[in-house]
Parts: sequence; C-alpha cells; structure tokens
Amino acid sequence: MFKLIKLKLIVCVAAIFVVVLGLFFFAQKTYALPNSLLSYQGRLTDSSGNVVQNGTYNITFSIYTDLATSGSSWSETQSVPVKNGIFSVMLGSVNPIAIAFNASDYYLGIKVGSDSEMSPNSNWCCTICDQFQKT
Repeated sequence: MFKLIKLKLIVCVAAIFVVVLGLFFFAQKTYALPNSLLSYQGRLTDSSGNVVQNGTYNITFSIYTDLATSGSSWSETQSVPVKNGIFSVMLGSVNPIAIAFNASDYYLGIKVGSDSEMSPNSNWCCTICDQFQKT
C-alpha cells in the first residue's frame, strides 16, 4: 500500500511539472510599460535637411503594429519646444500608452503641425521589447 501511495505521489508531481513546463514554454510573452511613458529624442529638419527654426511645434506621435493599416494603436499630440532642431518628449504624458508589446514589429509615426506624417516610419520594436524584457 505504501508503494501505491508513493507511485501516486510521483505521478502527481510529474503531472504538475509537465503542466508548469508547458505553461512556461507555450505562454505568449507580453511586455507592458510599467509607467506608460517612453522617452524619445529627435532632430527636426525641413525637407531639405536644414534644421528648423527654434520654437514650439505641435507634433503628433503614433505607434503602429502594421504599416499596411491606416489606424494606429496609440497616438498623442504634444506642444514640443525645439532648439537647434533638437527635441525631447515623454511619449504617453498626454495619452497613456496602453499597449501590450507582443507583436513582432512596432513603428513610430511622427507628424509635425498640418504636414503629412513623415515616412518611412521608424521600426523600433527591438528597442521597446528589449527595454521591458524580463530575463
């Protein structure tokens, strides 16, 4: 009888181990921003590559998971001070970023004032996912 209980215990432990192992290997990784803010710096130039004049510009930032679709996963517009073409913003300070970073690619779109969105959009998934990946 003691051998039967010991065998049942071993089978139960093995079953739990298999379930936990399966969850570990087959669970989809999801990366969420802990504080919903991303620091972003850039250099703003005109179409000829010249630095824009110092001033404050309304800039719309958008995050896309697929460039073929017209809708963004997130966007916000900020009044951004620019000096010598350089700007720095905290993305998510107007509209919190509520994206589970689990897609293969993410693209940042930038639109200044009433101009069209700049292209090509920059692919920066690796930067985001690496920043929030847990080892």
